Amino acid sequence: MKSMIQYFIKYSSAGNVLILLIMFLGWFGFSSLRSTLIPQIDPGVVNISTVYPGASPEEVEQGVILKIEQSLQGLTGIKKLTSMSRENVGVVTAQLTSGVNADLVLQDIKNAVDGISSFPTGIEPPRASKWEFRSEAIDFMINGDVDLSLIKQVALRIEDDLLNTPGISKIEISGFPDEEIEIAFREIDLETYGITLAQAVAVIRNANIDLTGGNIRGESEDLSIRTRQKQYYAEDLEDIVLRSRIDGTILYLSDVADVTEKWAEDPDAVYVDGKTAALIKVKYTSEEDIIQVASAVESYILKFNLENDVIQA
Repeated sequence: MKSMIQYFIKYSSAGNVLILLIMFLGWFGFSSLRSTLIPQIDPGVVNISTVYPGASPEEVEQGVILKIEQSLQGLTGIKKLTSMSRENVGVVTAQLTSGVNADLVLQDIKNAVDGISSFPTGIEPPRASKWEFRSEAIDFMINGDVDLSLIKQVALRIEDDLLNTPGISKIEISGFPDEEIEIAFREIDLETYGITLAQAVAVIRNANIDLTGGNIRGESEDLSIRTRQKQYYAEDLEDIVLRSRIDGTILYLSDVADVTEKWAEDPDAVYVDGKTAALIKVKYTSEEDIIQVASAVESYILKFNLENDVIQA
């Protein structure tokens, strides 16, 4: 220690350089720190969820879950597989090996699941997603003396605007129930066209689905066969063909039923001062800074309120 002190006394410029270097490394380390409220832990988990409408837990287990588990057995980077089957839904959870690249394993899982060609008819395409740390950065509400549908439209527009803001990647909206499509058949029209309710329902169920038709293996590439016919709006469902004849006569769903969009019966309502409102939760990940996210949202709110009179945030 004595010799070191003597060295820096003799060569004072070296001491100045060392101090500057320490200050630079300290500034660099401080600037790379991210602000957070709670410890951020990556659980290393991938969930594969599947919707099988009308299926019992046993049918979900046999027709979907076991096939997914078999396709993932032995896949590099997966430590453990667990699953859950209940009515209409099945979830397979893959716990990843510590230290692996979760994004690469996620892609391998998607490829393995997409290669399954023996799923039963009627299931929705399985969705694989990586569980990431997410915590709330800031919450705010929008409200106004307007119809709930307009509140929802504005909330979705705000969601798009914020997701296009650098540093913001996750937003949750609540305050309105789910939307449903109601198909009300007219009995007199069913009798006129000679079609039963059961026949019409069967046609709709078979027409409004996404299906996987397997793979075609070529010399240089493999092609996946899929049909995407699932519709999400009433006006699209109205064009479903219930019956077509050789003479060119076509019977559409709109000819025998009224198709409308409506809110679900179980309301998820939020009010501010007696006015309809929507709650918007902005979250942040382990790669994002809570202070930067909150500041960006506050700036957006100020700009939004200046540009809007009927709906305020």
